[in-house]
Amino acid sequence: MSLGKNFTRKTSNAFREELTMEADAILSARWVIPILRVLAKNPNRFSGIKNLLKGVSPKVLALRLRQLEDASIIEKVRLPAPANCDGYALTELGLSTIPIIIAINDWAAKMTELTVEARTGCNFGR
Repeated sequence: MSLGKNFTRKTSNAFREELTMEADAILSARWVIPILRVLAKNPNRFSGIKNLLKGVSPKVLALRLRQLEDASIIEKVRLPAPANCDGYALTELGLSTIPIIIAINDWAAKMTELTVEARTGCNFGR
């Protein structure tokens, strides 16, 4: 695909910045990372996601699922038997968020360790 001769490096950088801001907005919305974490394990139906995410309202969950679907990060799928119902799964783009989720989990573990160390003086063998 050609972007044309008027598509300059400056335009390309502006476009990349715009896409980065859009990705930031999507991933920073409340409940998005927990939803992606649930779907990274297995496709799941609405009620399954809701049960795994304590505290999310049905209205907010429906909104976030719709936003993620609109962004092509998740898709509606037919779950196999015995569920045999509609659910949600990560798309190829959604699967590409798994390293981000792993990095957040690793950072959270490190933050927890450092917080406990700061509060207790324990250094966990370092």
